[in-house]
Amino acid sequence: MLGTDPIDELEQLAHQVSDRFPRVVFFASKLIFEEEHLWHKLLHNRAASTLEQRLQRAGLHTVVLAVAGDRTLST
Repeated sequence: MLGTDPIDELEQLAHQVSDRFPRVVFFASKLIFEEEHLWHKLLHNRAASTLEQRLQRAGLHTVVLAVAGDRTLST
């Protein structure tokens, strides 16, 4: 399976997985920024939210987890 729209491809894959595993729960993540700028919106699209809406409309359980996007990892 190869397409030009990743959301369409992920949705089709999710349906295939749910056919095999009826009680599946899908997880996605989205970056959350303390101060959101224009480039955040341009670089980090709404893929997780769009996929969540499509899958939930189809009756598939979907959870979107927030991930802090502006914190640096310290060692």
